[in-house]
Amino acid sequence: MSLQRSSGAINIIGPRYAGKTTYLASLAYLSEISPQKPIKAIEPINNDAQELRQDANNILKQGSLLAPTKTTDHYKRNYFFGITISAYFGPELFNSLLKDGEEKFTLCCKDYAGELFQSLPSNPDEGFLDDCLVATGLLVLIDGTSLSQQDNEYFDSLNVLRKELSSRLNSTEEYRIAIVLSKADQHRLWNSLKNLKDFFAINFPRTHDLLEEWNQESKFSISYFACSAYGMIGDSFQLNAESISDYVFILRSASSWKPFGLINPIYWLATGKIHPRLQSFKVGKKPSFKKPVVITALILLLLGSIGTFATFLFTRRGEKTPEQTPEQPPEICQQVRENEEQQYSELKKLFQSNDIIDKALHQDCTNMFDNLLLNTGIKQASQDRVPRAVDRFCKISRTSREEINTAQIYLERWIGDNYWQSIVKQQLTQKQDCPAAEGLNY
Repeated sequence: MSLQRSSGAINIIGPRYAGKTTYLASLAYLSEISPQKPIKAIEPINNDAQELRQDANNILKQGSLLAPTKTTDHYKRNYFFGITISAYFGPELFNSLLKDGEEKFTLCCKDYAGELFQSLPSNPDEGFLDDCLVATGLLVLIDGTSLSQQDNEYFDSLNVLRKELSSRLNSTEEYRIAIVLSKADQHRLWNSLKNLKDFFAINFPRTHDLLEEWNQESKFSISYFACSAYGMIGDSFQLNAESISDYVFILRSASSWKPFGLINPIYWLATGKIHPRLQSFKVGKKPSFKKPVVITALILLLLGSIGTFATFLFTRRGEKTPEQTPEQPPEICQQVRENEEQQYSELKKLFQSNDIIDKALHQDCTNMFDNLLLNTGIKQASQDRVPRAVDRFCKISRTSREEINTAQIYLERWIGDNYWQSIVKQQLTQKQDCPAAEGLNY
């Protein structure tokens, strides 16, 4: 039987708990709020989409969870949306005078139960595969908070899907696949949003390599995106998602519900174009390096070069440098554990005991400790314990520039926040040394 591809039909697939139904419900909810540029309008067209909008208002907005999608639901429901976006004409701005100022397209979405995706390696559903075959493209939603151990699961399912689509797809039209990282509001993901491909390469290496190979096939095109169904509270760095289990979140503040990044992958799937003004999320202004920091770095670099040259001369004179037996840093300094708060406490005690004597090992543990100070501080901030977060940020070493930069973004935002301003300023003023606050006006 020959299956014909449907124009504008996008299938949303992915593992359980990735947030597929919540993604669609949040998309439907966007029609309820004032659209943010360049989005002009999102309108649920058919009854299924309108019911989804009602679910968003009556269930998600009330801080409850939507019912999981059943394995047979996709046979019953098709969600149709009319989407209007301000056109983007790139650097040739004069072209806008010759074109309509907006783009309109109709989107038909199907939401598939996570079980159908996860059972592909062992028991692939033919109806599910046929639906994927006739779609314009696929939106594969991957939980951004999922663990690296799930790399093999994602690889196995996508590998089967790749083989089936590659062997059965006869159309000459480009088949697009959007890999979308969900829950991108979570603090641990912020540094990864600017290069999602690298995030997948580090956290899901087998899946990343498979996608890169797949992208080389002429009839397929794969691109990476990130989104959040709940967003942040206002302009703050406070999450609007409240965790009720490892992978499940509910809406914290209905009045501040502003999803982000939902339209970007859909627009690309529908048009094959990236709209720069639809980019998902910017964490904030990255603090610039101050002159004292630059000067200090240059001095350290010069001293390091002198030391290296002296060692070279010492060796050239025929004298052997003393051999040192390399030691491994303590296990607690080698890898971030799942319980970061406990690891932070244990490493803090280790430093207080002065058991780490070797300088190289001490640096390894310092790097880990700084990483934990940042991560646990962010966790404290998400629980409205900002003073405790400030205390931990101020303990980050000057040498850990990436952690310092991220901590400064938080501190800068709290200093300008009406609620936290006086508390944080007073706290920073009382501290004698806080590298993360250097250069900030408080």
